[in-house]
Amino acid sequence: MPSLMHNMRYQTGVNRWLNAGWLLAATSDKLSETEFRTQMSLWALFSSPFIFSSDSKNLKNKNLSVLQNKDVIAIQQDFIGKSPTLLKLNTDTEVYLKELSNGSFALGILNKSNKKQSVNLQLANVGITGSFSMKNVWENGEGKTVSGSISSEIESHELKLFVLNPIQ
Repeated sequence: MPSLMHNMRYQTGVNRWLNAGWLLAATSDKLSETEFRTQMSLWALFSSPFIFSSDSKNLKNKNLSVLQNKDVIAIQQDFIGKSPTLLKLNTDTEVYLKELSNGSFALGILNKSNKKQSVNLQLANVGITGSFSMKNVWENGEGKTVSGSISSEIESHELKLFVLNPIQ
């Protein structure tokens, strides 16, 4: 699905949204919590409408927190509606970079394999340089300063989603 969405990225922009379809039910056993966060992250990166089709009374708190993540929603709701640029690091790892309207970037690193991966991403390889305050949108806490590269451990089927704010 991500590759198909990436091929359609030129059809997006202000008031033009890529509709990736329904979010899979968070109440079903089809997705792990990690896979549900990955799906939400992809929908946010591609500014696809969040269409959710489950009885919200049956949601577990952890799934409700995924649906209500303000940082993820902010990425999805960014008014310029740009789709991300895709860079494949290898057959199992994809990197998505999305420019946001306030000059910051959303950066997603997807592990498509069935095992945990260590990733060291050179920021220049995705076209950005400088120092950034980087926040993982799925973890509580303050951002950390990065420049040059990002290293991360990424679980199987996980998409780590970061917001990078340039430091002036």
